[in-house]
Amino acid sequence: MATGRFVTDLDRGDVMGPVDYTMSRFVVREYCHAVEMHQPCFQEKDGQFAPPTLVHLDKLRLYKIACPQGAGPSARVHYEYDATIHAPIPVDVPLRVSGKVTERFELLTLSGWRR
Repeated sequence: MATGRFVTDLDRGDVMGPVDYTMSRFVVREYCHAVEMHQPCFQEKDGQFAPPTLVHLDKLRLYKIACPQGAGPSARVHYEYDATIHAPIPVDVPLRVSGKVTERFELLTLSGWRR
């Protein structure tokens, strides 16, 4: 487990979470305004849903709790993530998220990556 370390200390197999939180109307509305998603299902109070792309905030929550020291002293973190959305996520419902590091790459030179 990576608790108390830098994000760059994460290694294959490390598990982050679970983290419990509630998706707020404010977060959904502000995010959707920023990325120009003006559809009623993301903006209106009745029936408001979180867009699937908002899942990247879950990654930030997991990093903040598991790695409170930040990215690292000289880190350049690039990440890819997969998320499974099983159903639309309405606002104001409790959620539980977790994550697992499945692969890690480290830049050795300007011309190559090490796995």
